[in-house]
Amino acid sequence: MAVAWLGASALGGCAAPAADDALGQDTRAIINGAPDTTHQAVVAVLSNGGECTGTIIHKDPAQGIGHVITAAHCGAPVPVRPGNDYQSPSATFNVVDWAHHPNYDNQSNLFDFKMVRITGVTASTPVIAALPPAQDTLGSGSQVRHVGYGKSGPAPGSNNSIRRHIVGTLSGTNNSQIFYDQPAGGPCFGDSGGPELTIGGSERVAGVISYGDGNCAQAGVSGRVSSVYDTFIMPYINGAPSGPLTCDQCYPSVTSGQGSCVAQVDTCLNTMS
Repeated sequence: MAVAWLGASALGGCAAPAADDALGQDTRAIINGAPDTTHQAVVAVLSNGGECTGTIIHKDPAQGIGHVITAAHCGAPVPVRPGNDYQSPSATFNVVDWAHHPNYDNQSNLFDFKMVRITGVTASTPVIAALPPAQDTLGSGSQVRHVGYGKSGPAPGSNNSIRRHIVGTLSGTNNSQIFYDQPAGGPCFGDSGGPELTIGGSERVAGVISYGDGNCAQAGVSGRVSSVYDTFIMPYINGAPSGPLTCDQCYPSVTSGQGSCVAQVDTCLNTMS
């Protein structure tokens, strides 16, 4: 039975999931993958109910704001942690707001996309852009690179907090999803929301990892990014935050060196004094 590849809370371990556990309540990368120290834009997206992977696909350093794409079935995001090992992150980005794709269906897992707005990014924050429709030539036989912080192998995998990667081959595509077989390795619990990256030329986020078989050893399905690029991703990026940034949200921007929230933090400190 297909299950969503959500990982359990990073704060503690859990028993391995049953095959019919729709939330995949297991601890954290890619089955049979190698440690990844290259794709610093691929980040851990943590929540009170579990952990997922995501990718920073856009940044606005002048505002200290960045945008992460992950899976809608993941829990409400709390912090976002970049780094080769998210237990020892290179930074922590606070979440300003987030939104599921409006057509997300948790029964069929269609439109399994979530956009997350973070604060604290700088000009040096890594980004891997999303793949627009005009550049999407994926089809059966295309190779992609799976990246994530999920369980490591061999199947059914073991606990992990290190970002890993593996190259896979697509078994098929349709307008909204991409499909891949993974008997030799691929995504698992905790990789949900992570990217399938294009290979050759400039890397782009072509897919967002969604679900697969309970043993992470047969096949997986990801949302096709180009299908929602113009209707969901870019409108969210170009939209304003849902409200003014709080002091807690602004503070990381100041301490990161960006300084975009200095006035707001000064106001908070003056109010408290």
